[in-house]
Amino acid sequence: MSRRDYRIIDVLLSQLLALLLASQVYALGTDTHASINHYVVRMAPTDFSLDRHLKAQLDITEGIETELLAPLNGKWPNYKIWEWFREGGILEDSPWYYTDTRSRHHYHNPLNDQGFSGIAGAGIISGESAITWSQKPPETQSPDGFYSWNDVRGYFYEALTASDQITKERKFAETFRGLGQLMHLIQDMSVPEHVRDDGHYLGAAHLATHYEQWVADTSNVRVDPEDGILSVSGVTIEPLFFHFAELKNPSPFPSTAPVPVANLFDTGRYGWPEISDLPDPSVTKDNAIGLSEYTNANFLSPDTMFTTQFPYPLADECIVRVDGRNGRKYLASRGSGQQVDHLASVGWLYFYRMKYFPEDYLFLPLGLDSLCYEEYASHLIPRAVGYSATFLKYFFRGELSVQEYPIYSEDYHAVTGVRLRIKNVTPSGEAMRNGIFSVSCGYVAESGEEVSLRVEDYQVLELLHGGETEHQFIFENDQSVPIDRFGSIKCMLVFKGDLGNEIQATDAEGNVASFGAVVGKAFTLSKFDEPWDGTLAGNYEWYHTYAYTQLENGETYNGIGSLIKENIRWAGYSTPRVNESYVLFKDGQSSDGLYISAKSRLQFKIDELWINAVPPAPEGMTTNLQALELHFNQGRHFQFSQEGQFMYFNDTTAYAVFPLGVPIDLGIYELFEAASIDIPKPLYLQYINFIQQLLMLEEPSTEEHLQRMKVDYIRIVEPQE
Repeated sequence: MSRRDYRIIDVLLSQLLALLLASQVYALGTDTHASINHYVVRMAPTDFSLDRHLKAQLDITEGIETELLAPLNGKWPNYKIWEWFREGGILEDSPWYYTDTRSRHHYHNPLNDQGFSGIAGAGIISGESAITWSQKPPETQSPDGFYSWNDVRGYFYEALTASDQITKERKFAETFRGLGQLMHLIQDMSVPEHVRDDGHYLGAAHLATHYEQWVADTSNVRVDPEDGILSVSGVTIEPLFFHFAELKNPSPFPSTAPVPVANLFDTGRYGWPEISDLPDPSVTKDNAIGLSEYTNANFLSPDTMFTTQFPYPLADECIVRVDGRNGRKYLASRGSGQQVDHLASVGWLYFYRMKYFPEDYLFLPLGLDSLCYEEYASHLIPRAVGYSATFLKYFFRGELSVQEYPIYSEDYHAVTGVRLRIKNVTPSGEAMRNGIFSVSCGYVAESGEEVSLRVEDYQVLELLHGGETEHQFIFENDQSVPIDRFGSIKCMLVFKGDLGNEIQATDAEGNVASFGAVVGKAFTLSKFDEPWDGTLAGNYEWYHTYAYTQLENGETYNGIGSLIKENIRWAGYSTPRVNESYVLFKDGQSSDGLYISAKSRLQFKIDELWINAVPPAPEGMTTNLQALELHFNQGRHFQFSQEGQFMYFNDTTAYAVFPLGVPIDLGIYELFEAASIDIPKPLYLQYINFIQQLLMLEEPSTEEHLQRMKVDYIRIVEPQE
């Protein structure tokens, strides 16, 4: 019987077994997928940390340890976020009620951009390309739920905009599970069988030497997220990340998978456009190549060794070498692609075949053993981990910063909306276009009930990286938040639209083909209102001068009820004294300061601002400064005081006398305009200072000097238009 006859019988038996047992086609073991997902989420092996992003951008304070209650397989587990990623790694291969209906879509051949061709290429139990499967339109994957990129983007949007906690948790759980399932698809591109159209039915023909089974053995490959261990046969390996800048390029599959994350699977650089030409494996060695391309060009699978269907690795570019560990001969690739010393094992009977059947010299008996899989894994697992991490970073790459002002009712008894200064701070530098900003807020009523508030969406045509836009969001249906519930207000700003080359799109029937990007930013309302009815620390991080920091020439006092300040220099002294109370916004609240819009208003009430006796000073000068000072960017200042207590700064300072004991309400822009001082755009308040200062005298004073200030409140508000 010829080798061809045996091959035909083997194929027929494989087909029969596959049909009888539902064609169980394997990828990396589900435990391996789960461990890789957990490792990526916990170890943050890129410059992106999901845990940090959840805390800083979305106000999920416990990060990946947050528990989410959601339905799964007929139950309601309360899994932590990292556990939902693990579940996704498992469930993409193993729907709970029927196996292998999803896994047949986990193949992609980069030479023809096709998925699994079916048993013996006959189309039986064939599948879509993993790339197409990963980006199917919303609610079109089947069975066992919808977890394409577009579905998961939708879950994320629903989670960020949900008005109730139950829906929010369910949609976040769906998001993280779905991301785990999508990461599974990327990891399958590191399996030679999955990129070389090798169905490896049941794994039965290869069992112990099956690549996925070898990797699944934790004595061979360790992916330990708790201890941070990533190793192959005890040798530490490091993740190899896809070159992130490449994801700013358009997808090579605009009609079937338009989101640029497709590049992680296949960049289109290693292809076979003309049958007369050969693809170029040299392009697959860097980290700007799709994982299917790298695996296809450089590694073998049991049923696709040196076939015309897959020109590389090329047998003519291999040498035979002996491994001293087992005395066995191996083919080692020495072509222009990845060089692999254990590309394939040479059969133990090779010597006798060459001696007794020299006519079969063209049919070198080859196989894949544990040393082959060990070397394969040392190259492929780092990319499976690193590309999964790059994928996760891409999904959450969008970032926003906001500076916010609450909008108050006329009587200041309620918050009716919020004015936001929104900045695109996406680290990749991508622009936001053709989208909407929405804001949802909630607060806890006095009864303990959680109340949700919505605002109208704000359309944005373009917001470049570093660009800012300003908008006033008013709560719908004339809703408002009582001022005494202010501290319980929490809000979420959400962008939905185009981000770089991740673009919203519809098909010919108007159905969603690409959901578009989703970016969230949680914020609370920074109500700058200092009534001084609590502690001296106030509602903000105020700094005060204390007596022990002064020269021994007087007394310093700061107390509350209102903010009561006294600065005393005893008689017989000429040395200076100062008493300050100030709050910093620059480098404290923000690197720029507190944003001031054209509508921002300064409100304060100072009941006392006096000195018992004015110290002597040269004509036209003063030795007595007592004022409220506001300091802005680009050297702009305000100084509010009483006659005889000002001190001149410069021509970019506005000076104003105000009535004591009277509520003051002034437009900040209007003050600058009245003083004919140019206003920086944008304008930021960097710090506020209540200052009392007794300057140096030429001669010791013959009487005690007492400066006194009593501040009822100070606030900066944003009025409703």
